[in-house]
Amino acid sequence: MNLPQNTPLGKLQLIEVYHYYDGPKPFSCRSNSGQIYLVFWLGDENNADNWMYVPISLNRFINARAGSISLYDVCKKSENDFVWILKASFQEDKHSAILIKLCADLKDDELPAKDSYLELDIQTLPAIEEMSPFVKEKVFFRT
Repeated sequence: MNLPQNTPLGKLQLIEVYHYYDGPKPFSCRSNSGQIYLVFWLGDENNADNWMYVPISLNRFINARAGSISLYDVCKKSENDFVWILKASFQEDKHSAILIKLCADLKDDELPAKDSYLELDIQTLPAIEEMSPFVKEKVFFRT
């Protein structure tokens, strides 16, 4: 998969692919500066694939992965009130175009379904008391 590299999005690295059909459809990536994006394929037209890159904070990303936030709300209620629309040309001699689109201007046909969620297993550590049945007392400091 070729992620755009010379755009205002920064140098991107893939984090996860959530659905794959003739290429990744929703997926996540991160820029070298740490900005996380949830990315959605919008279809193709005029010899280009159209992608929506939604900037997302780490906390909101974790909640989206856990299914606490719908993918519709991730896009329509982006924390920055905008998304990036990337038009990736199929022709190697043509550059991709990228533009900012305000969330208020997004149409429902550009967004995931209102009832679409990611529901990934989130690995958490057990509480310290549960980790060792052999600990009988709590010792904070010994001299």
